Amino acid sequence: MPSRLAAPKSISSAFIRTVEQSYGVIVHWVETVNHTVRLHTDRGQYELVSSAVSPEQLSFTLAALNHLQRQDFHQLLKVSIPKTGEYGISQDGQWFYLVQAGGGHEANFLHAGEREQAMKTLAAFHQCSKEFYFEYNEQLQFPEWRTAFLADLEKLSILLAERGQTRADTLIWEGAQKAVEGVLSSTYDRVQEQEAARLGFIHGETRAANFLIEDQSYLKLPATLTLRRDLRVYDIVCCLQGVMQQTKWDADIGSSLLRSYEMQASLSKEEKQLIAYWILFPWALMEESVQRSSAEAALSEERLEYRMARECALAGRRIQFANALLE
Repeated sequence: MPSRLAAPKSISSAFIRTVEQSYGVIVHWVETVNHTVRLHTDRGQYELVSSAVSPEQLSFTLAALNHLQRQDFHQLLKVSIPKTGEYGISQDGQWFYLVQAGGGHEANFLHAGEREQAMKTLAAFHQCSKEFYFEYNEQLQFPEWRTAFLADLEKLSILLAERGQTRADTLIWEGAQKAVEGVLSSTYDRVQEQEAARLGFIHGETRAANFLIEDQSYLKLPATLTLRRDLRVYDIVCCLQGVMQQTKWDADIGSSLLRSYEMQASLSKEEKQLIAYWILFPWALMEESVQRSSAEAALSEERLEYRMARECALAGRRIQFANALLE
C-alpha cells in the first residue's frame, strides 16, 4: 500500500509560488506541524503532503470524495485540485498534494460525548459510501484477510513455543485458534457478500488521531491519501482496538463504541461475529513481541518476561469482551 513520505525539510519560495499559481491561493506563512508542512492561506489552512501515491492511484479517492459530497457528507477533509486540472504538483520525481487541514482537537475517546460523535461520524461515512460506482469495468475485490490470519497464526505458534506454556499462553492460543476458525467459516463469506452488495469503501486508518472535534466531528484523510474497497468492520476494529488497548479492554467503553456506531448504522449479526473474531486474535501482543525480539534484545530475560506477562495479563479481558459479542 502506498505510504506518505516525510514532509519536506524546507520549502523554497519558488515552490510556494508554484503552489499559489496552481491552486489560486495566497500563502501568508508556512509552518511544520507534527512533521507536516502546513500552509496558512487566504482560503484557510492546508497541509502540503509529499506522497508516494500516484495521480492514477489517487483517482479512486477523489471520485470517492465526490461521491460523499453528493451524499451530503462533508465531514472528511478533502484533497484540493489545482487549476491546471492535475491532481497535484510534480517536482523532483515526487508528487505533492494540497490537503484541507482540520481545526479543533483530536477526539478524546475516553470522553463519552466525543466518543459518540466520532463513532456516529464513522458510521455516517460508511453509510454515505454505499453504491459507489468507480468504473464500469472495476473488478470488485477485497483484501484476503484469511491469508493474513493463517500466516500470523503460524508466527504465533512459533512465538509461544519459544516461550514455554503458561496459562496466559494457552488462553491466547485458544483465542487465536477460535478467531481463525471463525474467519475460515461461512461468516466471513457472508460479510463479504454483504459488503459487495453495499458497494462502498472504507477509510483504512481509523485511529483516534484521525478524528477531529470542532463544531462537529471530522475525519482526516488516511496518511496514504487512499480510500479503498474493504470490509467496513476493518475500520471499526481498527478504532476499537486502539481505544481498548488504551483503556486496558474496558468492556463498558468497548460496548459504548459499538452502540454509538449503531445509532447511525446497524451492523449485521455476521459483522458483529467477525468483529469478535478479529478481536480474539492477539495482534498487539505479536507486534510487541516482534519489536522486543529486536529492539530490546539487550534486556535481561527477567525484564522481558515481565513485559510479556504484563501484555498477557490483558488477554483475559480482551477475550472475554470478544466472546460476549459472540453470545
